[in-house]
Amino acid sequence: MNRLKIASLGLLIFPLFLCDFAGGGRILAQDPENEQASGLEQNETLRDTLKRMQIRREESDFKKLVEKAAMIREGADLLASEVEAKGLISRDHDKRLREMEKFARQIRSGSGSSSDEQLAAGPTSLSEAVRRLAESSQRLQTSLEKTSRRIISVAVIDASSEVIELIRLIRLSLN
Repeated sequence: MNRLKIASLGLLIFPLFLCDFAGGGRILAQDPENEQASGLEQNETLRDTLKRMQIRREESDFKKLVEKAAMIREGADLLASEVEAKGLISRDHDKRLREMEKFARQIRSGSGSSSDEQLAAGPTSLSEAVRRLAESSQRLQTSLEKTSRRIISVAVIDASSEVIELIRLIRLSLN
């Protein structure tokens, strides 16, 4: 047991002896200027990496907004074709309308706005509201595809606000 303690103590002291022998009794330190230079390089590399990650995330978020605009347009076109064929909307479309409204709100907030605006001239009938919804959703998708992720587009904000208001009016007519 004592031999084991002595051997483990020797293992702990041996590296200290080597450091003392190699350094002539003093601890060798790195050059502070080299440490600062390597620290700055690491900071710049980290900043560059973070910036690239931020750009990728913004591009991904913008791509999702474009996809949501396409979903709104598809839903509006499907709704318009059904109203043309049957002349009315079933309550089953309420879930789709809520989803379309949610996507339009996300697009609008992603574009830099959050206020609800009333339509200047509201639709007079359900078929007109659905037709205007299809037109607005098409305009929203086209405007969003044309803009860059860094640009705040008034056209996108206006189109998304109009889509939200038209969906709200259509949902009220279902009740």
